[in-house]
Amino acid sequence: MTQPIISDVITVVASAYNQPISDLVEKLLSKPFSKKGPAGVSIHENGYSASLVVLLVALLESYTARIRFVRNAEGIPNDLSTPELLGSIFQATLPKMI
Repeated sequence: MTQPIISDVITVVASAYNQPISDLVEKLLSKPFSKKGPAGVSIHENGYSASLVVLLVALLESYTARIRFVRNAEGIPNDLSTPELLGSIFQATLPKMI
């Protein structure tokens, strides 16, 4: 395996999801509100919302995997969940909960 030209650059697959997420949000908001279906929302809202949730979770997990990779030397436990990991790293910037 060859070394990358720029050794300190780490690719993130999630960055490719930004435009599709934006497109889905735009399409969702451009649809007229129709009658509610059995689930309480229209079929457009349900489908676009489900797709957005899947892409947003994939985006978050991809960025979190990169954080684990970059900060591997810090000894981050592998058994931390994504919310626990992000909470421990970005604790100072999180809003204070009452």
